[in-house]
Amino acid sequence: MTYDSSASFRMKKEHSERLRALSYKTKRSLSFFYNFLLDEYLDELEDIFIADQRLVDWRSGKTKASSWDEVKEKYGV
Repeated sequence: MTYDSSASFRMKKEHSERLRALSYKTKRSLSFFYNFLLDEYLDELEDIFIADQRLVDWRSGKTKASSWDEVKEKYGV
């Protein structure tokens, strides 16, 4: 696995302390844990935020919902 990017951000003091303690206890780098968290949760976060935006669009009338029958007909399911 290659890493070709870096990031700098602020986080809650509690999170920082917990990650540092975990890093010390496991003898793994902070970078390992940051990447682990991103690998584990980034897909889920994308799904959540995209779904939320679609709900906002639907509620505002920007998009419309399709019935199951419409979907089956359109995609030949």
